[in-house]
Amino acid sequence: MKNFCYSINTVNINIFFPHNRIKTKKQILKILFEATRTMLISQPIEDVSDCFHFKVIIDKMSRLFFFNEKKYYSINFPFTYIIDNNKPSISYKNIVEINSKIISQLIEILNDTRFDSEYSLDFIEPISEIESEYENKLWFLLKELLMLEDGYVRFDNDKELYMKAKEENKEHTHPENHLDIFYTNGNTFKIGLESISRYDEFIDFFDLKTDCKYLKNFR
Repeated sequence: MKNFCYSINTVNINIFFPHNRIKTKKQILKILFEATRTMLISQPIEDVSDCFHFKVIIDKMSRLFFFNEKKYYSINFPFTYIIDNNKPSISYKNIVEINSKIISQLIEILNDTRFDSEYSLDFIEPISEIESEYENKLWFLLKELLMLEDGYVRFDNDKELYMKAKEENKEHTHPENHLDIFYTNGNTFKIGLESISRYDEFIDFFDLKTDCKYLKNFR
């Protein structure tokens, strides 16, 4: 198993933990890219129990886990991650090398207004402008990541909204401790938890090598 922990610096806090909840695939990809950049340029740290850090865990699962004091979430990590002589190497399916340059250019493409165009030629233009730098593999990489099942799951300890729901006798519509599955309005739903999930417990939810958790009705 590969299990590495990294600090989240102040520059990236608003990327990994935006003020408003994550709502789009573009946000997920930017989070993936910035976490990958951190893994390339920073040394792993010892496991921590305080807030604002993330982990990459690769075993039967391959995921990133992001933690602060009251919210944590996980997404799929689709890259191959190798550390040789303390030097990290990251690639996609051993076809495209992932480095700081390609990360910066992918983020620039996602931020380009042409990427949101209704017209296909406008959409592809910022990609085709630099495609040749990557042996015509850039669109392959971006297409694969856009179609990727990102596996977003978030834990929230949200006492404020729980108390508001409780005042209306609807506390079970917004449990104080809950998991949010998916992120778009048409798909997302909550699973209530009886208590705050610890960091290691949240990770264990996704571990295919440990016993499954079971749901039970609150009534």
